[in-house]
Amino acid sequence: MNWKKIVSAACVSALGIAAAPASHAQAMSTATLSGFSYTLTDLDPNDGVTPNLTLTAPDYWIATAVYPDGSGSPNPVDIIHQPGFSNVSTAAGNAIATYDGVNAWSIVMLNEHAPQFASNVINQWHFALTQNTAVTFTSYGAIHAEHAGDLTTDAYTQLFAAYLDSPSAPNETYLSDSLYAYYGLDQSRELNVTLSSGASQLDGRVGFSTAAYGQSIPAPVPEPATYAMLIGGLFAIGYAKRRTRA
Repeated sequence: MNWKKIVSAACVSALGIAAAPASHAQAMSTATLSGFSYTLTDLDPNDGVTPNLTLTAPDYWIATAVYPDGSGSPNPVDIIHQPGFSNVSTAAGNAIATYDGVNAWSIVMLNEHAPQFASNVINQWHFALTQNTAVTFTSYGAIHAEHAGDLTTDAYTQLFAAYLDSPSAPNETYLSDSLYAYYGLDQSRELNVTLSSGASQLDGRVGFSTAAYGQSIPAPVPEPATYAMLIGGLFAIGYAKRRTRA
């Protein structure tokens, strides 16, 4: 499957949304993560151990869903557990989630009066890091979110690593670097997470995620005092225009 064509198709759909009549609200959110890599540093060159990181047991969650009501039950929903393409679509919008083994995308596109749409990519691996070694995980994240009419969207991307300080530790140490966009805030930068082992091998998990969400949230009904200010403002504007014509 050609992932560039998939993303291009999503962009074409986005352009279609942008070109739609202004009387119909549309909104879009996107989260991408690319270039997952790592670098190793030998913390003790004299210990005779060659720095090494092993990644095993990949776990993939690539999912899209629509939540048509407040019950919390998605319908439709599409979930896969291997690199690939997930998509759900209704008249109210669509959600796309893809992972091609290197890059991840989460995309949500909404039309007017949409229920909640969600797109998620979560990938993680078990890691084993040799003793006296530091590792820096790196990825590049970019997010975009729009707000139009009663439609609100948000986007999120994260690079993370977790491990136990000792076999008897009650909780994992969790490290992360992330980006979050809401109401039209765009961001993009390199994400970094660094950790190191001590005198013994360090085991844990490392991964990344992208997420895009969106839904229609009706504006609250104005209070009577707000209505009064609106009417007063309209009256003042009308009076000013009348004086100008006179």
